[in-house]
Amino acid sequence: MSIKVKNENQRINDLDALRGVAAVSVMFFHYTMETKYGNYFFKLLCMGVEMFFIISGYVIYMTIQGTKTWKEFVIKRFIRLYPTYWACVIISFIIIILLNYNNFSASEYGSFENLIKQFGVNLTMFQYFFDIKHLDGSYWTLTIELQFYFFILLIYLIKNEKVIQIFEYSLLFISFLYGFQLFIDFNISKKLLFWFPLFRYYPLFLAGICFFKLKNIGVKYSLYILVGCCFLVQCFIFKNIHYHDPRFLNLTEYTLVLIGIFILFFLQSKSKTQFIVNPITIELGKISYCLYALHQFIGRYFLIPFFSNLFGLEVAIIISASIVLILAKIIHKHIETPAMAYLKLSLLKK
Repeated sequence: MSIKVKNENQRINDLDALRGVAAVSVMFFHYTMETKYGNYFFKLLCMGVEMFFIISGYVIYMTIQGTKTWKEFVIKRFIRLYPTYWACVIISFIIIILLNYNNFSASEYGSFENLIKQFGVNLTMFQYFFDIKHLDGSYWTLTIELQFYFFILLIYLIKNEKVIQIFEYSLLFISFLYGFQLFIDFNISKKLLFWFPLFRYYPLFLAGICFFKLKNIGVKYSLYILVGCCFLVQCFIFKNIHYHDPRFLNLTEYTLVLIGIFILFFLQSKSKTQFIVNPITIELGKISYCLYALHQFIGRYFLIPFFSNLFGLEVAIIISASIVLILAKIIHKHIETPAMAYLKLSLLKK
């Protein structure tokens, strides 16, 4: 099932740039969603999450092409996710303490002991399955990412291409049923969807896999058809399940933005996304995970309220975004990069 990757350096630049755009988009969506700007262009930026999921499907499928053992895959995913995540959880935890130290009983945490429990469970990244609230609202996507990693691990272990295709199509069909709510009233289905939230966004991950294949195998009409099916199923899921809150997108807005995102990845598969590659987007791509895991709580509940009292909302958003970008850069340089290098040397040495 190994696929030879073409033009690897350009591919990485393209995806880094797209990842950087996605991270900044989500940040500004969160910073404006409960303001007077939330009903304008900024609400479209929530689609950065959809971009992340497509990129993840692309990149994680790519990683198994050169992976020698399943243990290597698991270790690399652990190294990629956890050190940075732990740093961001700790920072959010400290900010929460500073904001509530005078009266924890009146806060949403109830007591300092409850916060400690929430913090400890959040460190595992499995808080969703323990019905424990995320310290930062952005962490919900990491639950879905982890489940996708498990799916990719199964693909790696299966190896048989025909069986893999059946597996991929079966999951897409389950997502299709979920989008149409054809079995959601059955208790077993509700439990299935609770334990496997990946089904809500699986079409995007599968589309990312298809775009990777289009880039590195070439044109296959079956891939185009599958991408189209992924697009339609994701729109059906959105229509029936997601974003009924008026602060978010309606079906027309969601569909049009998703079309734009899919067009971007089609262009990327044809090596025609050089226009988005520049030093700024590449740098944003490098710090994108740090930025995503750090930005929401510290920006919305600490920095923006603080600076709004001093300078007004617009300036507060700019200052807060700048501070978070600097913090993300610091974490990337002094925690993420050295931790990944050390753990790769320690855990992956022969």
